[in-house]
Order: sequence, then C-alpha cells, then structure tokens
Amino acid sequence: MTPDQKGGGAKTPQTDIKNEVDLNRSVSDQDFCGVLTDGGDGVEILGEMLQPELFHMINGDKGAGKTHLCVNLMYLLHTGFQGCGNWEIITNIFMYRKDATGTKVCTPEHVHHIDSIDGLFLKITELYGHGRKVAIVLDDIHNIYFENGKGVIANQIRKLVANRNKLRLLLIMSSRHSFIEFENDVRRDYPCDCDWTRYETRVIWENSKADHGFDPKWKRLDANEVCMPSGEWINVFLSVTDWTKEDKKEGWFFDRSTQSSILRYDKAFDFNAFWKGFGNISSLQVTDYVHRYHEEHPKVFETEKSQIVKNYADISAKLKSMGLTDEAIEYALGTPKTTLRRWAERQGYEWRKWSMDHPFRFKKIYGEKQDAGQAE
Repeated sequence: MTPDQKGGGAKTPQTDIKNEVDLNRSVSDQDFCGVLTDGGDGVEILGEMLQPELFHMINGDKGAGKTHLCVNLMYLLHTGFQGCGNWEIITNIFMYRKDATGTKVCTPEHVHHIDSIDGLFLKITELYGHGRKVAIVLDDIHNIYFENGKGVIANQIRKLVANRNKLRLLLIMSSRHSFIEFENDVRRDYPCDCDWTRYETRVIWENSKADHGFDPKWKRLDANEVCMPSGEWINVFLSVTDWTKEDKKEGWFFDRSTQSSILRYDKAFDFNAFWKGFGNISSLQVTDYVHRYHEEHPKVFETEKSQIVKNYADISAKLKSMGLTDEAIEYALGTPKTTLRRWAERQGYEWRKWSMDHPFRFKKIYGEKQDAGQAE
C-alpha cells in the first residue's frame, strides 16, 4: 500500500463503496483513461505496461472495483490500446452479451473463459505461439488460495509467475492486500512488476486528490496508484469502457453481483509432465515445446469432477425449467448461479423457465419462515 493510501481516517463501510455511481459515469472513448507521472501526463505508458513478461497485481478490499479494473485492462488489450499488440486473453471473469435476441453466456472474440486451473493450462497450450500474445487475467485469487499456498492451484499459479519471462506471458491478478506475495515461500521469484492499489475510502482519496491536483473529472473508483518496476509511483485512471458501461441495453457485460470468478482443480492436466519437460529446454525452444506438448496431449480425459459438472448442469437446468430462481438453485447446489448457468448452456440447455416438458405439475410452497436449524 502506498504512503497516500495508508492513512486518512476510518474505513468507509462496504455499502458506501457499492452504492457509489462513479462506475456508471458515461465518458467518451478518448476520456476514459489517464496517467499522471512525475513528468506529467502520458497515457502511452499503458502500452508499455501491457506487455509480455510483466506481472500486475491489483490490491483492494471487497467492493473496491478490482473486477471492474480487470475488465477495463482486458478491453485495452483487446483493442490494442497504445500499440500494446494483438492478444489472446484467458480469464476466470464471467462475461455475457445482451442483444435483441436476449442474453447469451459467451465471451468476445479472442477472450477465453476458464473456471479451472486445468482449463487454464490447456488453453495456454492451445493458443501459445500462433501469432498473438497471451495474457492471463485471474480475478479474486484469494478465493482459491488454500493451505497457506500449498494447494495445487496456488502452486501452479506460482509457477506461472516464476516462469512468466520464459513463457512470455502477461499476468494480471486481483486479490486482497498483499495476498499474492507468497510471504511464506523461501524463493523470491514472485513479487509483481506493477503493483496496483485502489483508493478504498473517500478521506484518503480527497487528501490525495488535493495533494496531487488530480483533474476533477476523475472519481475515486477510477483511480489507482501503481508502483512501477523502477520503483516509481504513478497514478492511473480508468473510468468506463464499452465492456464496463452499465447504462446500455446491448453489448458485453460482466457479472458484478456475485463471486463468479472461480478456479477449480479437475485433475485434467498433467502438470508434472509439462513442467518436467519445460525445465529441460531453453527459451528459444519454448514455442516448439508447447506446440509439441499440445499435440501429444490433445484430449481432456474424463474425470470424476467433470462428470459432477455434467450432473450439476443437468440438475440446475431442470430446476430452472421448473421455475426456481437462480438464487434458489445456487443455494440448493452450493455453486455460484453464473457457474451453473454456464455449465448448463455448455451442455446445450436453455436457461429459462419451462424450457423442458415435465411429467408433473409443480406447486409453490408457502408457510412461515423457520428459524435457522429448526426442523419441520
């Protein structure tokens, strides 16, 4: 956390963060971003920041706009902002599209959604070395960090961070403060290159705005302090893009209301084999090695967990067709509703009421609400 953001009074309640309307503010394309350095303004630095081999860490508490910022950075990559290049983007952020025909769970071209660490590596080996750079955007890493970082998912994320230069990957991750620093590790390969910190209280924001003379058009949820690889602190402002505007009827959206950015472990990728071979090659041989590995491991084998996913897709689609709400289905199956919908639609189901023919009539059950733990 920066000196500007360490102090400044009591912390703003979470409801205060979520109720702000800054994220809905409509701005023109040329005004959605800005960069302030010791040398003055310079948005061109964003093109230099969004390059292979760099690791960006976005720190902030719940409701501070971390996912919003991740999606804005994905948009910059997708559009080749400031000459940053052409990218394939792999992310665990849930996206969907609205148009005149309805809502469809999908992603923009060259954006690939994954919900497992196995799927992440399979997608890397599929996309790698085919003319476009590869960026990985993982949101809410703290949700999948188990056993003090000793779990399979955290271990594989560490290996991606440590080998980002050799693989020439751009990594962007969000988490709670200092979560991804892996402080218990002996090795020191993991510190990020660009450390993003959100302004979490109005007091800190107002003090910093007065000290630095920020343009009045920027709001607190637009602003970030970023520590660069050189150690220099800069201020980066990103308001809304085509992917983060909420006041639109059609276009791309991302899920804001639930914790849908998940990452599972399905035992569907041979991590040991991949890294063992990877450690025996030079940087010049990486592309050939990844292509060869993908050709030799083209099929995701059936696993117990993948069968469970299919079962959950079947059950959730039936429950939705019976008329249950998304929230009720989420509660019954213990899985985020956005994840269940994605699984169901991948199996070819329609996510709507009465999408199937049922052999029975279903009635709503009314009655007094029971106390927690009370048996009927």
